[in-house]
This record gives sequence, structure tokens and C-alpha cells, in this order.
Amino acid sequence: MKTLAALFLLILSASAHGTNLLERTAILALKTAKASTTGTTNEHGGMLIERSSKLIEFVEPTPEGNPTSVTVIDKKQLHWGDRIVGTYHVHLCMAGYYHQYFSVQDVVVAIFSGVPEFMLDECTGDVHEFDPKVDHIHDTGIDGHIVGPHCELLIRHIPEGRIIGNINETEPEHAGPTVDNNVGDCP
Repeated sequence: MKTLAALFLLILSASAHGTNLLERTAILALKTAKASTTGTTNEHGGMLIERSSKLIEFVEPTPEGNPTSVTVIDKKQLHWGDRIVGTYHVHLCMAGYYHQYFSVQDVVVAIFSGVPEFMLDECTGDVHEFDPKVDHIHDTGIDGHIVGPHCELLIRHIPEGRIIGNINETEPEHAGPTVDNNVGDCP
């Protein structure tokens, strides 16, 4: 959890990041995730929670050590009265990876949780938002070539969402998984 002082400083910063407390907290969470010791080698992410009906804080479940996935919702970490108001995660700047788009899994999490998903594209520093209450999957994005659960090639629309800010930090593109986007254990 970050202190109120850190959140207050973010709110007062002169940069044009986020237009409301939820967006500003998501940006702080994403900057913190990227700044972690494995923030440019493993995906990091977590929950944005409303506490005491007015504070929004972020919680990061333990990263699994995977460059292309992370658990963003872990209800065991919630306190009594907490309410999930968003989720966040980073997309690493990897070659051959759709780092600027929300994956099918990202969209599913947003739809089933009913809260916005925030994503940092480490290549550009852009922070994207996909809110299932506002955004439609086909409003933005591309038809991506995704490998399915049985290693079959699928064409799925993956949205870009809305860019709500930029953390003013970028990473150079580096080698990604040895296979295409979201392939998992396929040969």
C-alpha cells in the first residue's frame, strides 16, 4: 500500500496524467510496478480498491515470475469493507508481443469484474484504460493473431482502449517469448 502522501504528491504533480482519483491511482500503481526489481522482465499488476468509501489504494498480488501474465485479482488480500474499483498491469516491451493492446484475458477480467482495467505499455509509457461500462471491444484496436488453448491460430479483436496518461518513461524493445503472442506452451 502506498501512503496518502505519495498519492497526494501524484495528484498535485503538474503532469497531465489521469482526470480523476481512480486514473491517477492507476498511473501511480503502474509506475510503482514498473519500478520494481522485476518490473521490466515480468508482468506486474493488481487491484485498485476503494477503502473507507473515499480512499483508493492499490494492492499487488505476488507476481508469478511470468513475462506475459499476472494475477490481478486476489480477493484474499481485501479487508472488510474494501471494494474493487479497477485492476492494473504492465505489458513489457517485447518484440513480437501486442504490448499496446489489451489481451483477450485482460478484456475477460474487465467484463467479469465489471471494473476498468488499466495497462501500461512499457514501450511508449502510455497508460491505457478499458472500461467495460464505457468502452466497446471493437471501438479501438486490431484483429490480432492469437494462439488458442490447443495451439491453433485464432484471429481475435484486441482493443487498445483509451490512453489516459503517460508515465514519461520508456523501455527499449527486447526479445520476447520464443513464440508468438500468448502462445503458452505450444511447440
